[in-house]
Amino acid sequence: ARAPRLATARAGALASQSRSGAGQEAGMTGRGRKGRVALAWRLCASVTAAVACVALCCFELAARAEELEGAFVGWGGEITRSGGARAALVLSNGEAMPAVGFGTCLGSQTFAAVTSALESGYKLLDTAQAREWYDEDEVARAFLASGVDREGIWITTKLHPKDLGYDSTLEAVKRSMERFHTGYIDLFLLHYPRCWESLCGKEHMPKGTWRESWRALEAAYAAGHVRAIGVSNFSPDELRELAAFAKEGPHVVQSWADPLHQGRQERAAAKSIGAAYTAYSSLGTQWNERPNPVLAHPVLMRIGAEHNVTSAEVALAWALARGMAVIPRSASASHQRASLRAAGLELSDDEVAAIDELDGTHARARRVRSS
Repeated sequence: ARAPRLATARAGALASQSRSGAGQEAGMTGRGRKGRVALAWRLCASVTAAVACVALCCFELAARAEELEGAFVGWGGEITRSGGARAALVLSNGEAMPAVGFGTCLGSQTFAAVTSALESGYKLLDTAQAREWYDEDEVARAFLASGVDREGIWITTKLHPKDLGYDSTLEAVKRSMERFHTGYIDLFLLHYPRCWESLCGKEHMPKGTWRESWRALEAAYAAGHVRAIGVSNFSPDELRELAAFAKEGPHVVQSWADPLHQGRQERAAAKSIGAAYTAYSSLGTQWNERPNPVLAHPVLMRIGAEHNVTSAEVALAWALARGMAVIPRSASASHQRASLRAAGLELSDDEVAAIDELDGTHARARRVRSS
């Protein structure tokens, strides 16, 4: 935005110089023909210079816009593909978040699985305060027992929706910091925009709203208690409402996306507000079917066979190619290592396009669209 204002200022200065020069020229030459010709040439030169200046500034602005457009690959962030745990997604505030993280919704297996994931080289742990699905205490215990350097691990956690509200959100941030024995959380998300009775119960419904919680996250971010803030499970309309309301961020949007349910509207909304996108359940677990419709899909299996990798690695590589961070979970050490390898798998444009075509093709997805 500065370039056009600069061009206008330069044009104005040149016009002022032209008017001054015109007066001096008239004084020196009177009203003779030679004086008028000289004055005309001087004015033409000044106008030409002004036009050239504006054109140059516009060219520079367009080149900068093209450069920025090229930098933000996919949806709302730039992925640096250095392979495995080193692949990172650059957020809008400049923080580099690992692009392949470890999901920790693993029940009684949490401690052992997190321990194994850290040994395998994962640099991001994704957890939450909702004990209905996660065990943040066990994630923290495994992290602290591992001896891994705090600076080398990105910790993502989420607010239980029963704690929506300003003060309760600040208290929740403090609780997570205490559990991990750390002075900051890398990424703190609002897990849901609201709570519901079957989750929170009538006696534990939140006292506040996501708007109050967002103001609290902004305060925690300003205080340095969190490095980035964001939301999970917000609809596209809610994301746009958040963007209009927020003073800071959101830096990350987390939601469900896999090859059969690609979350295109949510991804587009995240990109439109400058947020990076993290896909959860990217290996088909949300379908809750056997066989897993993503991992058993013939297109992914064919591509996997051509690369000598699993269909899970193909699904993750596709998500990364589309600019999404991923947080696969598994209690199996071999599966954990395979998921990390997905960051080094380069799919062809045709292979990515073939997976793009799978969006909404699952029978259940077709029934939902037609209902």
